[in-house]
Amino acid sequence: MLGVLNEAEFADPKRLERWRAKAMGWDEAQRRAEGGIHDLREMKIRRGSVLFRIGHSTSARGAVPDEINLSSPWWMSDEAFLDICASARITGIELQSLGRYKLSVAERYGVFDLVFQVITCGPLGTFRGIGVPVFDGPEGDRPLAWPGREVPQYFIPGLRDLDSNRPTGLAREAFVQRPNVPVGRWMQHLDALSGT
Repeated sequence: MLGVLNEAEFADPKRLERWRAKAMGWDEAQRRAEGGIHDLREMKIRRGSVLFRIGHSTSARGAVPDEINLSSPWWMSDEAFLDICASARITGIELQSLGRYKLSVAERYGVFDLVFQVITCGPLGTFRGIGVPVFDGPEGDRPLAWPGREVPQYFIPGLRDLDSNRPTGLAREAFVQRPNVPVGRWMQHLDALSGT
């Protein structure tokens, strides 16, 4: 994919296939797949696009710095995020719960308590797809989270190193970060922005 900030990740066919496998949920270390997205399509996210993710303030290891959240490959468009917000408002379901459900984010993945909003500094190559259900239970047959088909997700290669999974320079250069908002206060924040 030419003309994107992460062009190198798409130029090498072997790297691209590894990224594609990660987007589909393949965990190289554990040699198994879980979660991810399907119906993958390569596309460009334009410069100046607004992206969202719901990230984690803490993990089993302690506080999670912004750099780790911002370097996650998992993002969504502003339209997809605002659709989840609208659904939460209409149904009365808390945004955190509905977001987990629609994005297929199991509780063991993290606390899912911070809304990250960024503006892209240049075009980015991404895989766009629909989430895959995440299962648990003794037989691996109990759905923990079932994604909404109406919520496409982005997987952006190169924000983390393919081998070490550590943040890359691209993660620092790709975005202008807006202030984080706790997920529990996002609806009030949205109301304040819209003047309602």
